[in-house]
Amino acid sequence: MHFNTGVILYTTIGGYKFSCDKEIFNLKIEFEKAKGFELVENIDLKEEIVVDHKDLERVALKWMFINGKSEQLEIPFS
Repeated sequence: MHFNTGVILYTTIGGYKFSCDKEIFNLKIEFEKAKGFELVENIDLKEEIVVDHKDLERVALKWMFINGKSEQLEIPFS
C-alpha cells in the first residue's frame, strides 16, 4: 500500500474560498453557495509563489481586484 501526503493552504475572503496545493502550484477558487461551494476557476500558479497563508492572501486579493470582486471585501476604516 502506498500513501501520498501533501499540504493544501486555504483562506476565505468575501464568500470566496482560495485553496492552493503546494505540490502542484494550483489555485482553486470557489464561491460559497447555500449548499456548499461552487467552483469558479482553477489557476496554474507558474508566476506566483505561495509559501504560506500571507502569500495566499496576497494572490487571492490580487485575483479579486483583477476580476472586479473587490466590492465584496469588507474593509474596516478607522
